This record gives sequence, structure tokens and C-alpha cells, in this order.
Amino acid sequence: MIVGHTKFSPDAHFGMIKKKLQQAKCQSICDLIGENGLIQASPSSNRAICYKEFNSQIPNFRWYDWKAFIADKFKDLNKKLKGLSTWHVIKIGNESNFIEVAEAIGKPFREINVLNDFMIFNAEESPKMLDPTGISSNRLQELAYFEQFVDHNHKKFLSGNY
Repeated sequence: MIVGHTKFSPDAHFGMIKKKLQQAKCQSICDLIGENGLIQASPSSNRAICYKEFNSQIPNFRWYDWKAFIADKFKDLNKKLKGLSTWHVIKIGNESNFIEVAEAIGKPFREINVLNDFMIFNAEESPKMLDPTGISSNRLQELAYFEQFVDHNHKKFLSGNY
């Protein structure tokens, strides 16, 4: 974002949620996004989707390893994208290995080759699905301290991988 213009509309939502959390008795993820949770009870346009269903533990969506999937298709972008924070205009063409970048509207564009030569995307390929490992044993030990502050119905959310 352009320096001095870093206010972002979702920031207001985070502030509102933080204020509601301070006022509500929210002891677990269930109180936050469960059926009668704080977010579900807010305006009708909000719908919280938890990674796993609370009772069945069935995932609602999957994560994919996109970084590994596209890594061989692009040049070493750590070197190619130097100065990224100064670009405020980026053009991506349809059939080119290049992107065009400029520091501001009206400034000259320069081309950067981002794709490896002879790179072909195969529509049959797909990224590897990732299984989140959940909370580490060290983190579970840290969370055990908070069990004294949580009522009985919410303790399972501190010791399980929800």
C-alpha cells in the first residue's frame, strides 16, 4: 500500500470484533464462531467457517501446497522482485512471461520476466493436499494453564486440535 494510505477497511471490522470480545464472555472458539457464537450472532452477512466441525471433527475445507506446486514454474522471485514495496502499478499480461511494474501512475513501466522459459502449466496437475498437524504438545502444555479460568464445557477446546 502507498505510504500514508495504510488504513484498510477490514481494520474497522477487527476493531469492532476486538471491542465485542472485550464485552462478551467468550471462553472458546465455540463461543466465537459456534452456532450461537459472537460472530454468528452479528450481522447476517457474516458467516464464520471453522476448519473442522466442532462435534464431528470433519474438515470444512482443504489446504493445498501451492508454494511447492508453482515453485519450479517461476524464476527465483526473491531476486526478481527486489523493490516490490515501491511498485504501486502492476500489469499482468495474458500470454507473456513478463509482468510490467511502475512506481506510480504515469511513471514508466519496466518488464520483469517471472516465468521459467518453456514453462507449461498442465491442467491435469494439482497441488498436494496438506493436513494441518494441529497444536504441538508444547503448546498444549502451555494451554493447560488456562484451564483453571475456563468453565467445564469449554475445556475440551484447550486440549484438542480444534
